[in-house]
Amino acid sequence: MRRYGIAMLIIGLTMLSGLPVLAQGKIHAVLIGDTNDPGIGSGAQANVTAFAKFVQAIGGAINNQVITKQIVGADFNCANIAAAVKAISTTNDDLVVFYYAGHGFREDGQRSRFPRLWCRSAPSETPLLEDIALGFRSRDTFPRMVWTVADACNSTSQDAEALTAAAGAVEQQGLLKLFGRPRGTMLMSGADMHQFSWYFPDGGQFSKNLLDVLTREVRRGTSASWASLLPGAMRAFETRYNNRTFIQQPIYTSTLVEPQ
Repeated sequence: MRRYGIAMLIIGLTMLSGLPVLAQGKIHAVLIGDTNDPGIGSGAQANVTAFAKFVQAIGGAINNQVITKQIVGADFNCANIAAAVKAISTTNDDLVVFYYAGHGFREDGQRSRFPRLWCRSAPSETPLLEDIALGFRSRDTFPRMVWTVADACNSTSQDAEALTAAAGAVEQQGLLKLFGRPRGTMLMSGADMHQFSWYFPDGGQFSKNLLDVLTREVRRGTSASWASLLPGAMRAFETRYNNRTFIQQPIYTSTLVEPQ
């Protein structure tokens, strides 16, 4: 296993309350992976592929059309990411999924707890994940739910110097309970400030764990809830590298309201 500069995961969720499912809504998914990077490419592609399958499962469960835009390979850059986000036109019934697998960083003195995405631009031109998540909520017609996820590092240059010195089985009712009824906003990160996110060739530790936890939770059917899945999704990871142990602690903040 190798250490890659890959940082965080944000989830911005705005969800629907009440039992009826809004079948007229759509799912807009932007799935991004730095798949040409020689160090993280295979893991980033594995993550994008896994999330694409999960989004299709959500669409089948809540009877929503899925519109997917993948930004991978030679298309991976900040301009294409910004254009894909801007091009999304939503109604109040829609779900937006934004997933990023690639390098991330934070600037010295940065106030936001969440990272910037390093997508082939100058640091000042790179998007801040928190801005992407909250940007959908500032639109005149905002979607009912936004799930914004990034598996990338959340570290500064000083942190990097310190490192070198040392479905198919998814239950329909569970998906409906998690993605068809709650309302609110959640920001989730796969690594806390000044921490690294770690990847295997088959995907990032945080993304793999999150999908595992989600899969187990939706299999609980009508008992599924974000409140019960969060402890498992937020568990810390320990990674040995260069004779040191590094902690990767996911974080979140939430205003999510789940109807009983």
